[in-house]
Amino acid sequence: MKKVAIAKAAVETFLLESAGNWRSQRRYYTLNSNKDPMLEATTEIEVLFLTGDRPELSPLAELHQLDSAKPFLCGAKVRWTGVYTNIIRKPLEGETIFGIRGDLMYRDRGFSTSQPVTAKFELPNPQVMRLFTSYDGANFEEEIRLVGHKHRTRQTIISKAGRGVMVGQYLETRH
Repeated sequence: MKKVAIAKAAVETFLLESAGNWRSQRRYYTLNSNKDPMLEATTEIEVLFLTGDRPELSPLAELHQLDSAKPFLCGAKVRWTGVYTNIIRKPLEGETIFGIRGDLMYRDRGFSTSQPVTAKFELPNPQVMRLFTSYDGANFEEEIRLVGHKHRTRQTIISKAGRGVMVGQYLETRH
């Protein structure tokens, strides 16, 4: 029982430390394809920490058909706007909301889908969160690492049928 309480405190602390405004410098590497083998983007990200009882999380519980009597531990709302810097494509913009319950992160949308998704997560140490998500025949492994108070790194590896198809790497600076 004590181990669960520590995990709850750890995930809340991690999300609280992630809250704020970030400038993200991103690179996406497409593996095994000649189509746009590398994309670069700069994105402004706003992360808002949400306590588990915030009304913004109620629609998320409904999307996932969860018992509203068991609230989320906490969550976050993330908004982003950005542009690709090495190719002409439509601007990057959007928002997502997620809630934490147990060792699952419930999201209103996925990395490459507008449908709700669920990710299993772990915190191997207080500065690192790892997420594991699967949908549409793809597996997504993401690691978010806090590097002090002003920086964090993220890496996403996308695979299909056991083969890597894309790697996203991000350096984010708080401002």
